[in-house]
Formats: sequence, structure tokens, C-alpha cells
Amino acid sequence: MGPIVFKEKSHKYGDLGSINYYRKNGAKIYSVDINNLKTLRLNEFKTPTKSGDLILIDIYTAHASDMNLKKNKIKYSAKVRFHVLKKVC
Repeated sequence: MGPIVFKEKSHKYGDLGSINYYRKNGAKIYSVDINNLKTLRLNEFKTPTKSGDLILIDIYTAHASDMNLKKNKIKYSAKVRFHVLKKVC
């Protein structure tokens, strides 16, 4: 597969805003507003991944896929969210 690139401590800044990009085929790509991210000057680190790996991150962690090293050039991912419910009286 390929590594995941993370921006160190980005989750501490909360929502950095988002921008939608469109590929030539019309597919929508959701991304963090890169201008907001650049102003923070956060260090990057890469985590190598292989098929079947599971990575748990905070919803506000800025991350991206690095070069896909798989021969068929398809990389699957899934997003699952867990929320803490507060009891309301």
C-alpha cells in the first residue's frame, strides 16, 4: 500500500476549514484548507501501512495518503465515527 502522512499535533487546533476539489472525472475530493494548515507550520511524520492495518485518529487530525505502492493502484479506506452520548435529564 503506502504510508499515511500526518501533521503533528494538528488535532489540537480543531476544525481547520475545508475545501472541495474536483478531479477531471468529476469526483469530489474533500481537503483541509491548505492555507490554514500552512500558517500552523506543523511537522509531518509518515506511518507505513500494509493491507489490513487499522489506524485510529482524532477527527481533527490532518492526514493524507502518500504514494500508493500497491500494483493495482487502488487503495481502500473506511471512516467510522464514535460519539460519546451525554445523558440528558
